[in-house]
Amino acid sequence: MDLSLKPDLSQAQRAWAAFWRGELRRPILQIIVPSPNHKGIRHPYPMRPDRDPVAQARQALACARDYEYLGDAIPSVMMEFAPEQFATFLGAKLHFDPVHPGTGWVLPFVDDWDDVDITLQRGSEGWCKTLEFIRAFRRICDGHMLVNAPVLSAGLDCLAAIRDPEKLLVDLLDCPQKVDHALAGVRCAYHQIVEQFAVELAWDQRGSCNWNNMYHPRRINTIQCDFSCMISADMFREFQVPCLIEEAGHYDAVAYHLDGPQAAHHLPALCQIEKLDIIQYVPVSSELPEHIECVYEQSLSLGKGIIRSVSLQQAMDIWHRWPDRKLIFSMWLPTRKEAQAVLDAFGQ
Repeated sequence: MDLSLKPDLSQAQRAWAAFWRGELRRPILQIIVPSPNHKGIRHPYPMRPDRDPVAQARQALACARDYEYLGDAIPSVMMEFAPEQFATFLGAKLHFDPVHPGTGWVLPFVDDWDDVDITLQRGSEGWCKTLEFIRAFRRICDGHMLVNAPVLSAGLDCLAAIRDPEKLLVDLLDCPQKVDHALAGVRCAYHQIVEQFAVELAWDQRGSCNWNNMYHPRRINTIQCDFSCMISADMFREFQVPCLIEEAGHYDAVAYHLDGPQAAHHLPALCQIEKLDIIQYVPVSSELPEHIECVYEQSLSLGKGIIRSVSLQQAMDIWHRWPDRKLIFSMWLPTRKEAQAVLDAFGQ
């Protein structure tokens, strides 16, 4: 595989492969800088299923050409309509605000769990549009950058989207068996969806990126449960951890999107998932720096790697303290000179 936007792709692929095997003697460095002829082209996110996929793919490629991908960074585009796009594969409808266009949201449709069959709806608009867009994006982007699958928010996140978060919280107490049954349906659909995406995106031949732009020569993804901020550690272990274990089993490398301090109390349970490699923590704007550092330190002390946006000094400090952990440092830098200083510091 060759990518015009990453002339040294084979070198980066070797680094990522060594990283996942635990053989890379440095952190992964994802460094992106503006191209010399930077034009400030806007990235088309989220994609709009009601608009021309080819035009959006061309805009995504033009935006990608606005940057250079240095170190281990690999150019890719995530083909996503909305955070809960997974739920549309089960029949949910998306809503976009016509006055304030932006992120799309799923409209809940479950009034009673006894009245729905949680299965992949291959004829649903969400599923058909996703495949149409993936194929259009590949026609435009292949040979230049990778096309990523949308975020697959399954498990309790999916049930919250199709039921309503407050109603799901009540269901977890009033009818936990029905929630378990619905989760089993989600897990079955997840398997079918992943296997279809593996074919559509040629994961086993080209490798893949997740939405954090981590690369693996075969299959990688990010799993998550934003709903977890509203439930106890015991409830998380009972209902969500089995889903995460099964989801992780579909991939060769796995990251977890830990969204905010109210979800951080689940770290001990998460770090017991053997196939989970990386914690991606997203602090809130009001969060104290010391608490943010505590989350990263806990992740590392429990044996997992981290992905983090850092300065050069932060990167060096973390690497010196945790040289045996999987560390991914992401940097958007203004100049090639600054990027080269980072690469030189790690002997790359």
